[in-house]
Amino acid sequence: MRSVKILRQRTSSEGTFGILTVFEDSSPLLSLFTGELPWRDNLPRKSCIPRGKYECQPWNSKKYPNTYNVMDVPGRTAILIHAGNFCGNRDEGFLSNVEGCILVGTKFGSISGQQAVLSSKIAMSRLRNVLGSNFFELSVEGIV
Repeated sequence: MRSVKILRQRTSSEGTFGILTVFEDSSPLLSLFTGELPWRDNLPRKSCIPRGKYECQPWNSKKYPNTYNVMDVPGRTAILIHAGNFCGNRDEGFLSNVEGCILVGTKFGSISGQQAVLSSKIAMSRLRNVLGSNFFELSVEGIV
């Protein structure tokens, strides 16, 4: 079974950024970059999710086709892994494409002066190519 690990590396009001690695047993298959909201005590639609282990399932909706649903997050629902660039704290005037979800990109960078994950649609395609429509375990580690 394949597993996914997110290692969070830095956080600010512009977002929480880390590295996502897909493993087959203990061998790395793919590495991408992640963006999440800053930690705000696990508040729904305002915070990244707590560190921990989660089961993920393929998810498909009109708004978010071919994504992954992170299940059983304490006090939270509808946490997806999907494409997008910004993950800032809206209450402080930053742009955000998430309400608690996890964004993937092929690299870090900035857009109009705000930190972001870049080439997100390419990254989502790479992730789908490796994970397909399979369930997997997600481990979230590092800061916050």
